[in-house]
Amino acid sequence: MMQRDSNVGAHIVRPQENSRLKETPMKKILFVCTGNTCRSPMAAVLLNKIIKEKGVDAFAFSAGLAVSTGEPASKNAVTAALELGGELSNHRASFLTQKMLEESDDVFVMSFSHKSAIERDFPQFLGKINLVGNGICDPYGGNIESYIKCRDEIEAALEIIVEQFL
Repeated sequence: MMQRDSNVGAHIVRPQENSRLKETPMKKILFVCTGNTCRSPMAAVLLNKIIKEKGVDAFAFSAGLAVSTGEPASKNAVTAALELGGELSNHRASFLTQKMLEESDDVFVMSFSHKSAIERDFPQFLGKINLVGNGICDPYGGNIESYIKCRDEIEAALEIIVEQFL
């Protein structure tokens, strides 16, 4: 809708309260764990599923601190995520970069040690770093039950993340 702004003297576009115009860009959420093959990819794929269902203008992605770049998600992570509709079969591990941190609105880590490492190496991002829940135990190398337990902890924490950050 065109309105006249008395301060400027020109016609400008202003979104009305019920306008579908977006005032902010897509929010980017970064999840970080150790190897980027279990916890952080499960968190990202499950949050993206929630984001899509709720119609939120956001995107989640993941990275790790000690990564074999290109490694696929662990078989048990793929299975655990798939049970809730999360698809990880095409996931490949990525190493955390400064650019990822710069482009993220919020960063969620799986443990206090991840938080400490990022804050030590990238102190300029201190205000963006958040712990998922009370920390999520690493299921790496465990049986499917340990991955399902991890996934369920992540899922419960995502509900809080959605309420507080999206």
